[in-house]
Amino acid sequence: MIALYLVAGLTVSLILYGFNTNSETNKSTFRLKKLIPAVVLTSCFWPVVMMLITFEAMPKPKARKPAISYKDLILPVNIESVEHSELIKDPNAIAPDLPFGHLHSKWQNLKQKTDDKNMIWAFKTQPKQQSNKDIVEGYALVDSNKQIVDYLVTAKYKENYSGNGNTAIH
Repeated sequence: MIALYLVAGLTVSLILYGFNTNSETNKSTFRLKKLIPAVVLTSCFWPVVMMLITFEAMPKPKARKPAISYKDLILPVNIESVEHSELIKDPNAIAPDLPFGHLHSKWQNLKQKTDDKNMIWAFKTQPKQQSNKDIVEGYALVDSNKQIVDYLVTAKYKENYSGNGNTAIH
């Protein structure tokens, strides 16, 4: 970004110098007529460039991962039945029919981690009513110590607490 700023300044300077040397008019008047707009434009735009440099240098915010605990687990699931129920079929037959669609590779990674000690469970987080947090659903890999090793989020939505009963907003 700094290089772009310097190149732009050098280009403007060379253009102004070219106009200044080819002029048949009074050199001091011509120089003043070209210098004032250049100074004004530079004064107006250098703070914008400095702000862009500052914003570019700032660290990017990290996406928060949902907190999933053992109490959010619903029940262990059969991999074949999950793949059957989560099969995404493209009506135009452009994309292949795969479980979880664009999340298929993440599902494969989760599925490969299963063994005799690790099982896949369905989960659904419960929001706190006072903060109206997101509800997250998906599948989690749980080890024999009932610790969540990894998970795949398949749905995320807000729960509406006003009125009679809960209605999900997708």
